[in-house]
Amino acid sequence: MFKFLAIVSVIVGGIIFYFIFSIVRRQKEVMKWQQARIKAEIETLENERRRIASDLHDELGPMLSAVKLQINHLEPTDETEIVVLNKSSGQIDEIIQRFRDISYDLLPNTLVRKGLVSAVEEFIDRLNGAHKVRIGFSSPDLNLPSDREINIYRIIQEIVHNT
Repeated sequence: MFKFLAIVSVIVGGIIFYFIFSIVRRQKEVMKWQQARIKAEIETLENERRRIASDLHDELGPMLSAVKLQINHLEPTDETEIVVLNKSSGQIDEIIQRFRDISYDLLPNTLVRKGLVSAVEEFIDRLNGAHKVRIGFSSPDLNLPSDREINIYRIIQEIVHNT
């Protein structure tokens, strides 16, 4: 009888161990799948941001600059036209600056060209120039993959904007 209980206990223990092992293995697979899905979503979002920033910078910016040049070459004949042209020129300047800001927020060229540290320094310099709050930053030169640099930059952006 004791032998029978020992055999049954070993079998039940083996079955329980197998189920626990299966659950743990399945949980790891699910975690890997979720991490891969999140990474793919982030990459898709960053690629879309890169495309939009490029479109704004490379296509719309030059078009607006051309319109501004054309407006500046007009010769107004009376005071009303001068006021309208000056107002239109100022509005186009504001639009161009806003496009640059949006393009920069989507993906700063400095991040792509010079890396994370330079991009964060530039970001902080822009903030310090625009707001009363002063932000300090220091960092050793980092050598990270570009996807990690973009992620860290986004985290810093989010922290500063939420603050």
